[in-house]
Amino acid sequence: MNDMSASSVPDLSVMKSIEEKITGRFKKAGFEHIEPAIIQPADVYLQQVGEAIRGRTYVFTDIDGNEMCLRPDLTVPAARVYIERCHEQAEKARYYYSGPTFRYPFAGTGNIEDHVPGQGNAREFKQAGIEIFGKEERQKSEAEVLSLTLEALKEVGTTDISIRLGDLGLFYALLEAIEMPERWRKRLSENFWRHEEFHNILLDLTEPHNLEYEIELRNLLRKITDESGKDAEQHVGEYLAERGIPVIGVRTLTEITNQLITKATDLISDPLEKDKGEIIRRYLEISAPPKAVGACLQDLADTAGLDISTALERYQKRIELLDKAGIDLTNAEFTAEFGRNMEYYTGFVFQIEKNNMGPEGHIAGGGRYDRLLGSLGMPKNVPAIGAAIHLDRLAALIDGELL
Repeated sequence: MNDMSASSVPDLSVMKSIEEKITGRFKKAGFEHIEPAIIQPADVYLQQVGEAIRGRTYVFTDIDGNEMCLRPDLTVPAARVYIERCHEQAEKARYYYSGPTFRYPFAGTGNIEDHVPGQGNAREFKQAGIEIFGKEERQKSEAEVLSLTLEALKEVGTTDISIRLGDLGLFYALLEAIEMPERWRKRLSENFWRHEEFHNILLDLTEPHNLEYEIELRNLLRKITDESGKDAEQHVGEYLAERGIPVIGVRTLTEITNQLITKATDLISDPLEKDKGEIIRRYLEISAPPKAVGACLQDLADTAGLDISTALERYQKRIELLDKAGIDLTNAEFTAEFGRNMEYYTGFVFQIEKNNMGPEGHIAGGGRYDRLLGSLGMPKNVPAIGAAIHLDRLAALIDGELL
């Protein structure tokens, strides 16, 4: 069985065996078992996962009128468990879990993590993972999470894999070092995961003539430039209603209005210098073995006259620790544009893939998300990093003897 179709259900004994071996490895490493709720409050949850997952989440209204959702991942529910237990103090905690997650399967974004109908991507699938909350040595905990994830996969005999690495911390450091309005920096940061949209925004910022709008829309943009949020939202709502454009999908009227206000401000602003835009493009084109990336980044920074030394030092230290942990970096590739598709990530990210299998070969991934806890209700942000393993894909691979 190697087609991994949605109708191909892995043998339950295989699934149970790999789940026990993987969670057993997590328990042995000192992680505490938790069982986060399957049903989550939709408004709190969907603000965190990002547009790519938000549009694929099962959302419903309960009998009391509360908007709820079936969890599309387990990191946010695990973070909510941490907040319930440690709300007043940012204590250290190490959790592991295993359970079902739910996403509507569709293709279209080109992201390797997408669930494609007919290719082993059921609407319900199981994950097993770990999360580390609280202040620890950053690079040490990052190396530990990747190393433990690889060890857990080794427990079930996973071989012939490759590792994809990324680092949003480097990207944010680059943007901070480049002089530009803060609203542009924020927009580029928020759209990092939407590759086509990101490059379109960068083109708009450096090429003002691309900011061409129909006369009515240009008039609307001029009107809302100096308006309050409430007044601007009313005018945008009227504009959409007059043209019979319904407010549907994953963006609210407020989000659409805020986006248009940003575009309106750009109409009266000087463009981003082309050399600055080129620096960003050159950074995103970097793809190299992890040990060679430091030199590439230093060369880019020196050429552009930018200081990203702190982020570079963190990167180099992480690579050293990964090497010391015995992780074979010859089977790894760093890609500057890689950030996974959960938009709560803020730093180091990784993905483990079965070689020569395309999207179906993604079997595990994780990364750092230092701002998630604060956005979910903690009094302040708490450092955090985690990873999850796709048990259904592993079981299907084992059942088909593809490991």
